[in-house]
Amino acid sequence: MTQNQPETGSATPAAPEFSRPVNVERLPDLGRHWTVEPTAEEALALAGRFSLTALTSLKGVLHVKPFAGGSLLKVTGTMTAVVEQNCVVTLQPLSTTISEEIDRIFSFNAPKELPLEVEWTVEDQDLPDPVVDGMIDLGEIVAEQLALSIDPYPRAEGVAFTVPDAVIGVTVNGPEKENPFSALAGLKNKNPLKE
Repeated sequence: MTQNQPETGSATPAAPEFSRPVNVERLPDLGRHWTVEPTAEEALALAGRFSLTALTSLKGVLHVKPFAGGSLLKVTGTMTAVVEQNCVVTLQPLSTTISEEIDRIFSFNAPKELPLEVEWTVEDQDLPDPVVDGMIDLGEIVAEQLALSIDPYPRAEGVAFTVPDAVIGVTVNGPEKENPFSALAGLKNKNPLKE
């Protein structure tokens, strides 16, 4: 590699579109409540990130509480949003209201990076997210929950997607085509050595 060429793979990760970092090192035993909402610019950036026509509203009401002797944090609450998407059948604009519960665990002792190979089974619970430099990002928690809640194939109410028979090559009322291997079926029981 020459000095004039940039290194590949060393790009720093992009900053989250909706970031609300909070210091969680000295929380009271009963925890603390936060309400987070994006600015108009942040909502526009999130809409682009999640391929939405628009993000009309997004709100996270969260409670962060220490437990397990203070080594873990539990983040609970709700995420509500109104998203604008296009119907996958009609391509008409569609507004959807989303309301989801948030329940996440963070650890002061969690590794910041996981090994490349991790064995995981369906029965395993999610690993705690790391607390980084005494901070967690409530905005990104809400954004991640939104991403998990968006319908990837939104349809307007009462709209069904049907594929015309001609498109998939099936005729419903026509005669069945002869199987090209039916001629081989007659040879199956014949033994050429017995003749």
